[in-house]
Amino acid sequence: MTKDEEQERERITTTISPKTKMNLKEGEGAMGVQIDRLVNNGSEMDFHIVNTNAQHLNDDGAKIYQAGKVVTYGPEKFEKKLNNINPGDGVFSYVSKGEVNYPGGFKAFGIARAPYDGVPTEGDARIYPNDGHEYEYHVPVTWLAVLPDNRTVTVPEKRRFVGEQPTDTKIKARDQELRQGCRLLAEVMLGRSGYPLTW
Repeated sequence: MTKDEEQERERITTTISPKTKMNLKEGEGAMGVQIDRLVNNGSEMDFHIVNTNAQHLNDDGAKIYQAGKVVTYGPEKFEKKLNNINPGDGVFSYVSKGEVNYPGGFKAFGIARAPYDGVPTEGDARIYPNDGHEYEYHVPVTWLAVLPDNRTVTVPEKRRFVGEQPTDTKIKARDQELRQGCRLLAEVMLGRSGYPLTW
């Protein structure tokens, strides 16, 4: 297999989950148009950056994408990172470079499907049940773009859109300039996943 074929295969197989793809196929309009509606749906959409915290896991934290969740772990204070996520908000999943064998960066983008319910996840519902965390907290997310390691949006790239916003926690995009930067960042990630939005 040539290098170009490998890159194309990686691009095709690392886009969105089959379930999300099916939902988009069944919805009204082309996939790009539907995703565009989700990302640009009104001025009320907020955006959140949530770190995968892979340094506390036995892998890079990527199981959350298959599970359709954004997750925080540990003492109760960490559930607060999910408290103000609302249905329809955009969620960026960030991986710190020290936790993986690539430069890290913005790995996935999705839309929250529900608010945080205030209840820690227990037992078989946990994504990482054996990693020694006291608690695991979930918010359901439809991940629209999960990028391969070599296509993540790096921190220097991210700065072009949202400046020096923190990447180790969650931010709420309150001002219009930051909100627009987050929308552009989402569009870049969706484009890299193989589903570019229409302008």
